[in-house]
Formats: sequence, C-alpha cells, structure tokens
Amino acid sequence: MAQGDAPQAEQFARRGLSLANGRPDLQASLWALIGDARAAQGDAAGAAQARQKAKVSL
Repeated sequence: MAQGDAPQAEQFARRGLSLANGRPDLQASLWALIGDARAAQGDAAGAAQARQKAKVSL
C-alpha cells in the first residue's frame, strides 16, 4: 500500500490469509489491510466487509 498499488496489496494479503490459519491476530491484520486496499480502490462496501472480518478474526 505504501507504494500505491492497492490491487497488488490486496492480492498479497489474500495469499497471506491462506497461510495464516490458526493465527487470528495475523488474519485480523490481513483483513484490515484488505479493507484499506479496497477503500483505496473506491470499493467502500468491500472495505467495510473486510474490516468487519478483521473484527471477527480477533
């Protein structure tokens, strides 16, 4: 995200989710990153959905 490539940030975070089983803290961070990436792409509904999943993961 720092480099301004929101779609790529979301893609990497989604890949990370597949490796983060059993790590709710990491899953929450990745969902929060996905939410930020979606917001940066103008997807407010998708961002809200991802951020909700971040809260559920904790």
